[in-house]
Amino acid sequence: MWTRLSADTVPEAERFEWFNDVVSSSLMPTALASDRSADFHAAAAVLDLGAVQVSSFEYAHVRSRRTPALIRRGDPEQYQLSLLTRGRMWMSQCGGEAELAPGDMILWDTSHPFEADCRPGKGTLGALVVQLPRTALPLRAGRIDPLLGRRIGAESGMAAILAQFLTSLGTHGSECSPQELQRLGTVAVPPRGSARRSPCRRPIQPLRRLRSGVRGEAPGPGGAGLVGSRARGELASPTASRRTA
Repeated sequence: MWTRLSADTVPEAERFEWFNDVVSSSLMPTALASDRSADFHAAAAVLDLGAVQVSSFEYAHVRSRRTPALIRRGDPEQYQLSLLTRGRMWMSQCGGEAELAPGDMILWDTSHPFEADCRPGKGTLGALVVQLPRTALPLRAGRIDPLLGRRIGAESGMAAILAQFLTSLGTHGSECSPQELQRLGTVAVPPRGSARRSPCRRPIQPLRRLRSGVRGEAPGPGGAGLVGSRARGELASPTASRRTA
């Protein structure tokens, strides 16, 4: 079952600050700025798959930066994989740089700095984000780091299967029982990953706990797996595009 939050429950003048709190508490501390902070629209939801958390976000224009100071402030020590469902996004991390369109994916590491510019055009940008403990992927960092901050096209192969899996979770996840969701979590990571979580320098609260901890709470909702195989290079080679001004 998806647990949902909406900025519509917060006074308009406080919505951008509310969204900043949600991102910092549920994903990682990040410095955000927006051209639309005075008239900001956003919504978030989470689906708990055990060792894996899948979040859905919709939001107006946002620029984000994760600096070394913010990493020291709080680091869940995760890989986070995002599927862009609406709008456009630019991101840079560890020498990788990519321009994303709907249907593209991108992987980042919460322990490294990054910059991103999320441009929804009209309306809001849409994205699904999978949070994976780094210890859940039995791969050396040297094999994953070259993929960080680079476009993962989902036109064919395992990348297409992964994108369809995430899209199906967004559409049908609320129809599954908690036991079924736990089993789905093993599709993304090996079962041994569910028994251990990375230590955090500052605990990152799951979004489902923010309903009581963030202003404007909303009422309730109205082996290496797929990701690991991408890290082994079994999917299409990532390509990077330079940011357009």
